[in-house]
Amino acid sequence: MNSLIDRILNWGWQPEQHSTIQMRRIRTLSGSALLLILVAIPFWIRAVEWQIALRMVTVPTAIVLTVTGLAILRWRHTARMHFICTQLFSLALYIAGMGAMLSSGGLGNITEGWLLLVPVVAGINLGLRPALLWGLAILITLVAVAMLPYLGYALADQTPPSHQASQQLLQALGVFVALMILVSSFVSQMSQSEAALAQQNLQLQQQIIDKEKAEREARSAEQAKTRFLANMSHEMRTPLNAILGFSRRLDKSLAGRLDQREQEALQRIAECGGGMLRLVEDLFDLSAIDAGTLNLRQQPVALGPLLERVVVALQPLAQQRGLQLLQGHCPDCAVSGDPDRLEQVLTSLLRYCLKSTTVGNVRTSAQLLENARVCVSIEDSAAPIGEAAQVRLLDRYNHLHSMGGQDLDGFALGPALAGELIRLHGGRIQIGPGPQGGNCFRVLLPLHA
Repeated sequence: MNSLIDRILNWGWQPEQHSTIQMRRIRTLSGSALLLILVAIPFWIRAVEWQIALRMVTVPTAIVLTVTGLAILRWRHTARMHFICTQLFSLALYIAGMGAMLSSGGLGNITEGWLLLVPVVAGINLGLRPALLWGLAILITLVAVAMLPYLGYALADQTPPSHQASQQLLQALGVFVALMILVSSFVSQMSQSEAALAQQNLQLQQQIIDKEKAEREARSAEQAKTRFLANMSHEMRTPLNAILGFSRRLDKSLAGRLDQREQEALQRIAECGGGMLRLVEDLFDLSAIDAGTLNLRQQPVALGPLLERVVVALQPLAQQRGLQLLQGHCPDCAVSGDPDRLEQVLTSLLRYCLKSTTVGNVRTSAQLLENARVCVSIEDSAAPIGEAAQVRLLDRYNHLHSMGGQDLDGFALGPALAGELIRLHGGRIQIGPGPQGGNCFRVLLPLHA
């Protein structure tokens, strides 16, 4: 029996293919529509028997609209068909209620209940906006009916006096049953929505717990990685310093006794060891930045002498690579920061440019900007760096190996470390094309107040 009722109320819609709330709406709509048809048929028969012309028109119209809506609902199982069927059924209720009310003496009887069910049906099946629109239409209708007696249109109850009580009872039962169907559907939808919301809240809380756990694990792993890099960098310094020391001692003690090939090999050992030591020191600094243990001295630093020291120190590297290292205009100003770290930044960027440039020159200059800032520019004549490569250049993880097949001898981490140090100074590094081709590193720093 229950299975038969379910098949009738589902009206061809499959619970496996539609949500629980959607199926609840379909069952509510089909049950209310079938109830309207069952109640309307005896009303129509009585209207024909009593020759109530208005009911003889409105009741069949309501039945036809309801049957049409049910046919559409059975034909296509889509949200659009459900919308059309709901509107047709709401219109059928409206027409049936209007006919019953106008032929029963106007306002003040149970027939108004059929009109009041219209926005309830629309709201449960379609949502708030259709319910408000139908509610507005019902309100206008009730006001219009209330005004009819004042306009000279008397509304009399056309039901024979001997059958008025039974008619009112039948209408009251119909309205009550329809209201119970709609209320039960609304309560069921609310219960299902609350259950679904509670389940989603539980899932959200579990996701928050999982994400917090993952974040703690990631933070712990980050801290472990930072400690590991710091410890490894510290441990690698001693053997690297020993390699460099013994290489220099061999170079001095065996001077003149080695052939050219042996001399170049010994020099290469020293160069590679120096590059490895620079890489280890950069890793150590990056680990200190991550751990928050890198301390900066904040003091005024004269920009001109700083640039001059860096350029002079790197002139031998420029000459070795057959490049010109030029120093352009620099204003007489001071920046605020750690002089050693600022010198490290400019040295790292200049070394990188000298190592990545094969022909031409590398030029440094500085200029004052607005908002109490100064821009130190380092221009090279190397191949232009694309936008994607510019992002990689300041990314420490993409520079643990050589970039683009170039051998940078331990300087690959220099720009990434420089970017971190400048950020700690309250500035930033911009990379873009140079005014005469090549690339330009722009170091933005705050002026000393």
